[in-house]
Amino acid sequence: MELHSQLFPLQQITSTCAKPKYKIKPYEMTDAKRRLQQELIKWRDSKIIKEDLDADDFFGPQMIMSNKILNRIVDLAHYHKILSTASLFEQTSWCYSSEYGQSILDIILTCIPLPIVQPPAPPTVIISLPLGLSSSTNQQPSTSTSATNVIMFASKRSRKCHACGSADHIASNKLCPRYIAKPRKSRSTVI
Repeated sequence: MELHSQLFPLQQITSTCAKPKYKIKPYEMTDAKRRLQQELIKWRDSKIIKEDLDADDFFGPQMIMSNKILNRIVDLAHYHKILSTASLFEQTSWCYSSEYGQSILDIILTCIPLPIVQPPAPPTVIISLPLGLSSSTNQQPSTSTSATNVIMFASKRSRKCHACGSADHIASNKLCPRYIAKPRKSRSTVI
């Protein structure tokens, strides 16, 4: 039993589910994607020579990175889905992503740079006249006042009591001089 516990120590299993992989939609291969594919092939060939694995005629360069993984990287780079070595591993399950991932990211960014994100357009500003000014007076704000004083955002629509005409309350409010309390319906118990 002691040998068994040494060979198979208890481990915490955190999660058995992998993150979902991005589904590639069809796209047209551009020159930048072809260049990325060629650069990855050059990198793969140079790694085979550097690691002294070029004598293997059976696996060849695919020992470091298979064509399937290489094409998946090109597809994911098209949609800018590889932003870190962690996302490279999650999307490709490439066993060397922690070791060579940063150099793959560098190749991706040189061939297909990330798009420049434009800041969102400022929200549309609604200018309303202060209460008491009517649009018939045609008063223009002076240019000497600051923008914060000139621009007013639309607030809640002003409410007006239909019983007495006051803007302080509505007719169902007890503040209205013409307020009439409605009798409450009593709850009858059914036996």
